[in-house]
Amino acid sequence: MKKVILSKSPIQSIPARPSNPTPLELAINRFQREAVRVRQNLQQEPKPDGMALKKIKEDLAFLDRELIRISTQSSLQSNLSEYRESNKQKKSHELVKEPHHPTKQLASHLYAVAEPQPSKNHQAHHIVMGKGNARMMRTRLQMHLYGIGINDPVNGVWLPRSTAFEGHFTTPKAPPHSRIHSHNYQTWISDSLVNIRKSETQFVNKLRIIKLDIKNGTHPTKILEKKDINWSPSK
Repeated sequence: MKKVILSKSPIQSIPARPSNPTPLELAINRFQREAVRVRQNLQQEPKPDGMALKKIKEDLAFLDRELIRISTQSSLQSNLSEYRESNKQKKSHELVKEPHHPTKQLASHLYAVAEPQPSKNHQAHHIVMGKGNARMMRTRLQMHLYGIGINDPVNGVWLPRSTAFEGHFTTPKAPPHSRIHSHNYQTWISDSLVNIRKSETQFVNKLRIIKLDIKNGTHPTKILEKKDINWSPSK
């Protein structure tokens, strides 16, 4: 065990949770709270042995892992901020050229907003698809008019890779990724978003609602059924 040198510190109380924190700010606050707890334990028992020593070692190892994780998240969040700022300066015809496959960039951006991959059998899904029918492409262009890139995490959700991996405890009712790229799915997405032309906030809020519907399985069941050219989700 590494020697722990304790110095007097004016900060002994558990730090308060920040108001309206970003995922990174929340992670840092949790780290600070845990670090204070470990420090207080060390001060109460500066020469631990037996089970107390084992617990201290486990706590310090946990803090080391958290430090690495938060550093990685900070880097990913910085990359996401640069991505978003860059997209706000681009025209729609520039944004539409951005590739959506492979989904590595979308996955990275989901990690940046504290939405990590639930399991190795989950894939990142673009809610507004990179390719599709004419209405889906109009929806993508509408999204780009607000400066939102195809790989922005607001446009992404983790789904089980296939029917074989349905029912994971983090996404128990989410549809499999292998079945969702249907005509009816594109009808639902475009019908929900394509006419939101004057409010970026409204567009983003609707995307978030759709994201939750997909993740929670509260989407229209029709999106997993066979093609129906007469189906209108809004009716």
